[in-house]
Amino acid sequence: MLGEKGPTTVEKLERHSRVLYSVFRRLGKAGALSLQKETPKMIPKKISAHEVVARSRDWERLAKQAEFKPAKLAMLCSISERQLQRIFKKTFNCTPRIWLRNIQCRLAKELIAHGYSTKAAAAELHFATEAHFCREFKKIFGASPQCFGPNQTGLFSQDGLATLVPADQFVQ
Repeated sequence: MLGEKGPTTVEKLERHSRVLYSVFRRLGKAGALSLQKETPKMIPKKISAHEVVARSRDWERLAKQAEFKPAKLAMLCSISERQLQRIFKKTFNCTPRIWLRNIQCRLAKELIAHGYSTKAAAAELHFATEAHFCREFKKIFGASPQCFGPNQTGLFSQDGLATLVPADQFVQ
């Protein structure tokens, strides 16, 4: 007993193959084929990170939670920043930073149209300074945030949001 060793690897494989052979023999050819067809269905399909993130429809909520920072957004989605960049390139055709900046400025435009000051909108949307906010806003919309206030001359308000109207179309 002391000197005895267990079965070798070869013996174990032979025994397993005999068991499998007897199972398939009992099932018959049709049973073995149905078993092969059912096996893949039992294994859950692996979903890629891109599919998980792309399925998310509440991007603005995630952007606000992440304070409009790509690193925090990646952390909220449980993926790396690089993977987030790949997903955004494929889904939105831009980088996460550009997409977040556009969302940030669009939300600021809505806040200003509803009566927020530029300073309050900048603070609410996590811009570093008011000057930084005004500079980024102007890059995106081509006009300063003050032009989008609720009572500005030269603006046409539609659905509660102010938009610029070309001077030749403006009627006083």
